[in-house]
Amino acid sequence: MKAPTVCACHRLLLAVIALAPCSASCHVCDTALGKTHFIIDSDGQDVPSPCISTTAVPQAAPIPSRELTVLFAPSDNVRATLLELIKNEQQKITLAAYIISDRHVAEALIDARERGVQIEVITDPACLQARSSKIELLRSRNVPIFVYKGGGTHDGSKGCMHHKFIVFGKNRNGRPLVWTGSCNFTHAAPEHNHENVVLIDDDAVAKKFGDQFEHIKKSAYALQPINQKIARGKRSIKTRRST
Repeated sequence: MKAPTVCACHRLLLAVIALAPCSASCHVCDTALGKTHFIIDSDGQDVPSPCISTTAVPQAAPIPSRELTVLFAPSDNVRATLLELIKNEQQKITLAAYIISDRHVAEALIDARERGVQIEVITDPACLQARSSKIELLRSRNVPIFVYKGGGTHDGSKGCMHHKFIVFGKNRNGRPLVWTGSCNFTHAAPEHNHENVVLIDDDAVAKKFGDQFEHIKKSAYALQPINQKIARGKRSIKTRRST
């Protein structure tokens, strides 16, 4: 194999490493050259570095987190965990969901709102069309609902709002918490499907998800609460009768 061209600075660095081999966990070598690299000798031949294995080792990007919790449905009690988190929330819940048809989740959100927790929900237009959707139930109890404008097509031509995440503002140990994964907020998903959920306790991650929620909300419209719509209709009728 033809040796690659190496500049004088790199030759000096490589020569130092070759003369002073270190352990396989060498931070300098890892940082400067990567997990798999070669020393170029005086004859222009590429020789494996003495301090690093030539076998490529895939490295996942580290997640800066105070705590990660991983759940799998149906083996783990995903719904009970979610309901407990909603019950324990003290400040704010922002939920982005392609569909919400689990009555237990809807009622838990309503209970949280009634005890003073700020709730906001973003969903896809497809959720409004689903017979099992609990959006109307949430609207009837004044839970703010936002509908993404770009979705609602089954062929995917416009793209859909397919997220399934929740940002809790003040939850475990008084800290923000992110719930995310493949599990839809439906009755069947946590009980019958093979799904995953990851709970992330980290300020930066919570902010990232919160920013994404606000970004999507800019491309959504707010559904008018049902009771306000009825009240306005009654006022209109009364006004017409008085005239």
